[in-house]
Amino acid sequence: MKGVYDILRLLYHKKNIMNVLEGNYITKIYGKEDNKVVALDDFSIEIEEGEFIGVMGSSGSGKTTLLNVLSGLDNADSGSIIINGNNIGELNKDELALFKRRNLGFVFQEFKLLDSLSLQENIMLPMILDKREPQSMKLRAKEIMSLFDIYKLKDKYPWNVSGGQQQRAAIARAVINEPAILFADEPTGNLDSKSTRVIMNYISKMNKELGSTILMVTHDPFAASYCDRVIFIEDGKLSIEMMKKGDKKNFLGDIIHALSLSGGAVDEI
Repeated sequence: MKGVYDILRLLYHKKNIMNVLEGNYITKIYGKEDNKVVALDDFSIEIEEGEFIGVMGSSGSGKTTLLNVLSGLDNADSGSIIINGNNIGELNKDELALFKRRNLGFVFQEFKLLDSLSLQENIMLPMILDKREPQSMKLRAKEIMSLFDIYKLKDKYPWNVSGGQQQRAAIARAVINEPAILFADEPTGNLDSKSTRVIMNYISKMNKELGSTILMVTHDPFAASYCDRVIFIEDGKLSIEMMKKGDKKNFLGDIIHALSLSGGAVDEI
């Protein structure tokens, strides 16, 4: 009887997990006629609250296009993208800009910090744009900078700190407004292996301790091994989907094997 109860409880839990993002039958085409490139081909994806998803694929597979379209940085030619119950394709330019600022976080390969602002000011920028109360901004900045172990650097400028510390500040800025989902495009692409390990530990910590929902595009199997689920894209379509089973080391081996099967850039490893 206990077994039946456990099954029913799990089914109930699954039913009530919220999809933060739903992408339905998305198509994105660049160029016309002979120069036409189908970057996304009738692609669908669901992301649950608290999930950490990696997106991999060879160059030109459509992985960065997927991130750009799902996040509203680019428009889909067809299909729908629903984030927290909002169809972003139905928002006008100003509504979309406001929605992104309040609901989405972005981390890029380039840190995109403003050299004229201190790390703390860079991190508080989304709250400043929302005209939050100054004291609440500083308290929130202290909380999030402490999580990433950079509060002692709050008065430093980007050019005074290392690349890894800059990326930590960029991630802190991305999550200071508690976004519904964080989009990360090659967040370790400009970092050495030591800094990559540090950054991925912090991103994983953010996912586990803050419950952040994350979609990360990466070519790095090591970075992808931190994810709960990894999807592989080929020619704008889903080719392989993997769930983490066991520890990170075993998942890394599974990812490398999947890359070799999917035609991914194994020589990039």
